[in-house]
Amino acid sequence: MIQDYLRKIGVKVNVKPTEWTTLLKEVRQKDFQAFLGGWSTPPFVDPFPIFHSSATKLFNYGSYSNSEVDRLIEEGGGEMDTEIAGKTWKQMQSLVYKDQPYTFLFWIDRIVAVNNRFENVTPISLSALYGIEKWYQKGSYAALDGD
Repeated sequence: MIQDYLRKIGVKVNVKPTEWTTLLKEVRQKDFQAFLGGWSTPPFVDPFPIFHSSATKLFNYGSYSNSEVDRLIEEGGGEMDTEIAGKTWKQMQSLVYKDQPYTFLFWIDRIVAVNNRFENVTPISLSALYGIEKWYQKGSYAALDGD
């Protein structure tokens, strides 16, 4: 799809499907012109392995370096006040977006929908099915015995 879009604006792209361990080796050795990958985030975001300038042996594959981003990552990582941390992370993200060490193509919003006839549904960011053993249908026996 990306190859087709780029061809329309005159950019030639040769797609090279690569086995995962080979891709990681090439990326870590900086033996690439471009590659397509994806990131997922844990509940507690830590941008250090991806965007801190000292993380080139972790996941900072492009050797991105910005001292202000480094400072904000260090500051935000130790901040316990979520409001202050949120402002720090937004500032850091703004700088990363401006610098474009990666071209961000899209973000997938994860939407969880459960029929409203079910009670005690408690999905969390790690699993939409978290606590499924405690879900019950309204009016079912589980609701009557308190489980």
